[in-house]
Amino acid sequence: MSQTNEYDYEEKFQESLKKITSNSLKQKLVAIRNIVVKRLALEKEFKSQQFKLESKYEELYKPYYQKRAKIVEGTQEVTVDDIKDQLTHVSLKDVVAPATENGIPNFWLTCIKHTAQFESLVNANDEKVLAYLRDITCDFKDNGSFILFFWFDKNAHFDHEVLTKEHILDPQKLSISKIVSTKIEWKSEDLNPTVEKKKKKLKSKIFFLFFKF
Repeated sequence: MSQTNEYDYEEKFQESLKKITSNSLKQKLVAIRNIVVKRLALEKEFKSQQFKLESKYEELYKPYYQKRAKIVEGTQEVTVDDIKDQLTHVSLKDVVAPATENGIPNFWLTCIKHTAQFESLVNANDEKVLAYLRDITCDFKDNGSFILFFWFDKNAHFDHEVLTKEHILDPQKLSISKIVSTKIEWKSEDLNPTVEKKKKKLKSKIFFLFFKF
């Protein structure tokens, strides 16, 4: 289905204007239209500045994301400094307990399963794959486009270390116009959670939503 563009709106406006017999009413409507056009131009300027600001702060967030990743994967131990600011809000002692597990098992699988957007999409077949998801990162461009990176540990399902999903912004419409995802090369059809053996019926909504096949 084709999307309505600015030319379509202009054409419809001109057609509607021809049906109006009152010149004073036409002038008022044209004046209103002019206000809308100027407001939209200002919105584009706002969006441009917003994208640049978001890009700037995404860079500032990175050290926090990197430290989170290290704690999750178990390459960095938690210190008292990491928890002292939260001691009054949660039931924790001012002593760091020795680790009894490596990192935080199934961290990203648990996060995805408990988000309002994705919790209803994850089934048992998805969990077998998402259990190997070790990190999610984002490269946010100052033009509003961005790329999501899904980093996986070595697993039996595919050889990809990272799967990407690129969102490309249309600078005129200020909305995402195109999404380009990694085409997953599953090691076998039996390991592909998006199809059901024999019936070829889609099973995994979340992997079908995230990536092309």
